[in-house]
Amino acid sequence: MRKIIVSAPGKILLLGAYAILERPNVGYVISVNKRVFVFVKERKDKKIIFHLPQFKILREVYFKEDRIFFKENLSNQETEFLKFLKSAVETFLIFLSFKKKNFSGFEIKTFSDPAFGLGKEKSGLGASAAIVCATISALFYFFNLKRDKDKILKLSHFAHFQAQGKIGSGFDISSALLGSQEYVRFSPSFFEKIKNKFDLLNVLEKKWDFKIKKIDFPQNFFILFGNFKNLSTSSTEMVRKVIVFKEKKPMLYQKIISDLNRANLKAIKSLEKLKFYYSKDEKKYQKELFIFKKNFKEAEKIKKKLGQKSGIEIEPKKLSCLIKKSEKEGAFLATLPGAGGWDGICALCLGKENLKKVKNFWKRSFGKKIKIFEIFVDNQGIKREKSFPSENLGYN
Repeated sequence: MRKIIVSAPGKILLLGAYAILERPNVGYVISVNKRVFVFVKERKDKKIIFHLPQFKILREVYFKEDRIFFKENLSNQETEFLKFLKSAVETFLIFLSFKKKNFSGFEIKTFSDPAFGLGKEKSGLGASAAIVCATISALFYFFNLKRDKDKILKLSHFAHFQAQGKIGSGFDISSALLGSQEYVRFSPSFFEKIKNKFDLLNVLEKKWDFKIKKIDFPQNFFILFGNFKNLSTSSTEMVRKVIVFKEKKPMLYQKIISDLNRANLKAIKSLEKLKFYYSKDEKKYQKELFIFKKNFKEAEKIKKKLGQKSGIEIEPKKLSCLIKKSEKEGAFLATLPGAGGWDGICALCLGKENLKKVKNFWKRSFGKKIKIFEIFVDNQGIKREKSFPSENLGYN
């Protein structure tokens, strides 16, 4: 019986939030060692089963007229938890139909590292993108298709775009598949042309205009991530409000975004130099470290201004205070990654001692109200696995 296990990494959007939504603005995303695992196994009864043990969900589905349908009605919560898996499988099976391949039954199980958070306690590490990429990649393996990363990337972009309500830049998909990188989004018009499955095939064959530059994040940084219990922020809703601000005050919006992109570009250039100087020229490395921090802080200041002008809490006052104190306690930098808000706080630390200091400070400040994870830079994207990390879930 065939079994395939694939994992995709979580991400931290370090630079580019909001600006990255528009071409040719740039972003920088780190892939980390917290992963989502997808296990696909053959079923002889020809059923298609979705199994999410962490949410206690086990559902049978069927594929008809290019759509996935559920055998039973779902609750609103189940619909939300399953929408990205459903879209990934649906998109892949449409693609498979072009290959004239028949398929029998299979079961898909998923497992997300606890650092991603579950339900309302999502951490902003990108579980939905990782699920989509890992699922489509695993199905490519399972059906013995050539592992064409370009096709997997485009299919994953489409599946995630559909499930997320046709919003987003796709940086999370790109990093889940390919690892840490500088990213410029594709033109949204690619998806506007898709009205049926044949349009999808045509779009897959075209050259997309996204730009991906592999830049590994320096691995001498230790990352501490804090996930606030019972608190989260909808990135999608925050983006929608920024779009409303853009429509109401286009000139002010464009000025802020242009300033933000310039600061982001400077910080990314510093990152490239940091990686080059590390272990080669200590004096130049330390100098560039200072420049990187300066450019990063400038970008954060402009991002905060965007939140104030658009009426959203990209950096809530309580967390602004926490960022400053975290940096006094040992963090080289502290930030609210991605869209910001209450999804989580990230501290970049130089050395394990500094990481311990920040960790103890967060524990003193929040106690049981915060889940703290030590996260390591991974820099790699999708990969095939031999087993699931948790035997008690029955994955091995």
